[in-house]
Amino acid sequence: MGRGGREGARGTCPLLLLALAGCSSADRMLRIQPFSSASAARADRVNLWPLAYANGEEFALLWPLLDVDDRGFALRPLLAKDDTRWSILYPLASFDAASGEGWIGPLYDTGDHEGIFPVAGFDGLSYAGPLYWRKEDGEVESGGLFPIAHLSKGWSYVGTAFWSKDDSGEVERAGLFPLAAIAPGWGYAGPVWWGRGAGGEVDSWGVLPLFGTGPLQHAGPLWRMRDEEGRVTSYGLFPLLGADTYGKKVFVLPLYAHSISEEAATRVFLLGLAVFRRTPEGETDWILPLWFRAAREGAEDSVLFPLYYRRARDEGTRVFTLLGDRRVEGKESGLNVYPLWWSSEGPSGAFRMLVPLFYYKEEGTRRTVLTPLGGRGWDASGKTRFVNVLGPLFHRSESESGKDRTISFLWPLVEHERRGEEVSTKVVPFFGSSSSPGESGSWFAAGLGGLHSGETGSSWRLSPLASASSEEESPGFLYDWNLFRTRAFGGKRETRLFLLYEGRREPDLVEDTALLGFARRRRDALGTAWHVWPLATYASGDAEYDPLFGITLLGLRSSPRRSRIDVASPFLFSLDRATSGDDVSARVLAFFTYAARERGEVAVPTAEPDSDRNLLRSRRRAFLFGFAKDETREFCAWKEGAVTPEEIGILEPWSARLDDVPFPVEERDRERTRELLARHGIAVPAGGDPVVMDSVEEFVRRNTETRRKRHVRLPPLFRYVSEGEERSWSALLGLVGAETKKGRSRFSVLYSLYRTETEGGRTSRDLFPFLTWDTGPEEKRVSFLWRVFRYERVGGKTRGHVLFIPWGDD
Repeated sequence: MGRGGREGARGTCPLLLLALAGCSSADRMLRIQPFSSASAARADRVNLWPLAYANGEEFALLWPLLDVDDRGFALRPLLAKDDTRWSILYPLASFDAASGEGWIGPLYDTGDHEGIFPVAGFDGLSYAGPLYWRKEDGEVESGGLFPIAHLSKGWSYVGTAFWSKDDSGEVERAGLFPLAAIAPGWGYAGPVWWGRGAGGEVDSWGVLPLFGTGPLQHAGPLWRMRDEEGRVTSYGLFPLLGADTYGKKVFVLPLYAHSISEEAATRVFLLGLAVFRRTPEGETDWILPLWFRAAREGAEDSVLFPLYYRRARDEGTRVFTLLGDRRVEGKESGLNVYPLWWSSEGPSGAFRMLVPLFYYKEEGTRRTVLTPLGGRGWDASGKTRFVNVLGPLFHRSESESGKDRTISFLWPLVEHERRGEEVSTKVVPFFGSSSSPGESGSWFAAGLGGLHSGETGSSWRLSPLASASSEEESPGFLYDWNLFRTRAFGGKRETRLFLLYEGRREPDLVEDTALLGFARRRRDALGTAWHVWPLATYASGDAEYDPLFGITLLGLRSSPRRSRIDVASPFLFSLDRATSGDDVSARVLAFFTYAARERGEVAVPTAEPDSDRNLLRSRRRAFLFGFAKDETREFCAWKEGAVTPEEIGILEPWSARLDDVPFPVEERDRERTRELLARHGIAVPAGGDPVVMDSVEEFVRRNTETRRKRHVRLPPLFRYVSEGEERSWSALLGLVGAETKKGRSRFSVLYSLYRTETEGGRTSRDLFPFLTWDTGPEEKRVSFLWRVFRYERVGGKTRGHVLFIPWGDD
């Protein structure tokens, strides 16, 4: 082995060793096979995988037992070589012959780390059994006895007692985990906890996990959330009920859920057994398995299965029941009562039939009456050309010109009729046809089958199984309501498999819906979106992403600006982030949330330094509904005295964020802005608004600074708040705490048991009730038990007390 005879292995932990081994064997196993070969397929390639595979220098036999290429070989599990990397009886040995990285048995060496795992290791972090120590610049920096004790300059613990020191060596936090902790900002004793705001007032408290107050207020599973301004934003009964403040998103599982937005309003009952959805394009309702309704512009279909069906289009309405149907289409209408009464009326004519007693028909001035005993035909002129034998047995009528003719046999079973260029024939129940110059149609098998052709295309049907059409307008409702239907016209295609599937294809649109809407896909110019509820949801581009279907086991969204993933949302995991990476939010198990935002430069800050409009970047991590959090916010703010409020009012309309807002743009005063910038030493070149805006941005860069605020709260262990140069922290329910403000700093342990405070160069220390020690530039005071011992030096004079007896200079 290299480097001092120890080149056989390198590694610091089993995970690293496994990774090194994978480089020489597992990587080869995946690389030399036909599905992911790194080499292009050659003409002489042999592919009998997994028995044998050969492609140039690559060769595999009984994959993954043996493989060979120009980089090495592998005979698993005995030996593998890939370039300079070797594995021998993995995981017994794995190392890099060139660099020495790897291990042989328990011996490892990585150059910086070496040892015998897990007995001993000697490097920056050294160990011998459970005893460990770490060196820095040759000095022991920390050490301990794992897991009993750890001592360092920063974080230390012995058993359950812990403490932490800051860079100056002062104790920053301490506690006895998990029984109690005290800090000025927060604290706990057992399950009881409380937190304080920046002003020191109690702003949250509770008994974990029974109830709590603050941004998240809860009593057991009942909860409500407030924003930073104290407004309630959502509430619920975890995990059965939830709602936002405005009621636009509500779920009461498994009974009810709704989502209301400008794009859609959806209400769901009993996990989808009943759904009511409203969009600008139309309405869709269903109550399984009885009721279905779909309405869009100019069309509506309603079904109460199996009792009722209503079909409405711009030209008319038709209603079907088990007893009969009613039709109204413009000036035409009809009423049928199965199986006896049939009737129709319209501008072209009318008929009425009472089976088998009576048939009456009107066509212009022509009239026809048929009964079982006989019939008669006539017109307005009184002339009749009519032959009828025994009523429906045989019938023949003809017009004066001979262009119109009717012949029937065993009426109404067999009939042939001509009206000018229109011809119809029927042989009930076997066959029927009709034709005109621009249209033809036929039916067969008692109307179960049908064919239709016109100027715009053709159609066929086999009711109630299937139908197909190439016409833009359906030739009739019998073509629309079949188990399977397909229509293709003008580059568009519609396909439907009743209750299971419905699809639409257009040049710029692909849409599929299955299982009554529980599965749906849509791809258009905006992007692609699909869902399989309650399993998964996906959306890409700017496609519509229905928030109701975000309540799935997996939800994904990807657009040019943002990406989002939800796992068992809203309960398990959610991640939402901007593509640029400047805006991220995440939530885990509703107990951990993370949010980060990056705005970049602020064109013109407002007068209020902490305004959200001045926000540059922020990051927030919260646990247990905000019970513990780490929040950092940075603002762009004017330097002190740089501008007056009146000058800010002149500059603020020039913010780039207001370019699309009419009123602020109208308030941009070019001349006053030039004068203001000139007073501050910036000469604005001649030009329009873009030149002035560039000069304003330059002025802002010179006269602003970044102000940072941070708030860390980990009840009951720790709380930290910083704003600019001011900061404060506390630990263990306030037992340990420190505060730094302008010209003043304070540190305390056990509240005021020990306290040190520095202000204006003067430092005072107190160990209650025994000792005080104050120092300053020209003074020093020390006392023990008041005047049992007291020493004081001010200027050049000294005095004090010993056992209450004064001494020193007057």
